[in-house]
Amino acid sequence: MSHPFKIAATMVCAALIGFAASATAQTTGEEIPPLPGQAAAAPASGPASTLPPLPLGHDGIVEVQHQLIALGFNPGPADGEVGPGTMEAVQRYNESRGGIGRVPVDSRLLARLQQDTGPRLTARQVAARAQPRSSAPANPLAGMMQQFEHNLRRMFNGG
Repeated sequence: MSHPFKIAATMVCAALIGFAASATAQTTGEEIPPLPGQAAAAPASGPASTLPPLPLGHDGIVEVQHQLIALGFNPGPADGEVGPGTMEAVQRYNESRGGIGRVPVDSRLLARLQQDTGPRLTARQVAARAQPRSSAPANPLAGMMQQFEHNLRRMFNGG
């Protein structure tokens, strides 16, 4: 191997090792807004502090819904979907803790909910309240007929 090539290869290896070391040194810890009455943590420095919160999959959203139920905010059934009930419960939670504005359902919110020291329901109570309370019949055709009837009544009764 020629001398200039060895130097270039050494520099590339050193750069890769430095990149790997810095990537390994990054933590997945995110800056979490403090709860009322808690001091704000010192802001993190480096690349990890500029990363956006991670989006949540089905199981993460179910966990957010369970946490909301445990803290007394009803998102509806814990179905792993961010529907209107979940968004309303998230906003009510945020406002009750002094927050303002729209709050995304992401890893930052989940961490905040998990760290909330407010009164909580028991795991059994959460499981019972997380179940769907649907009065819809098990037969899908009967459910469609009920919805059709409901829509007709609304149409003929003005609303």
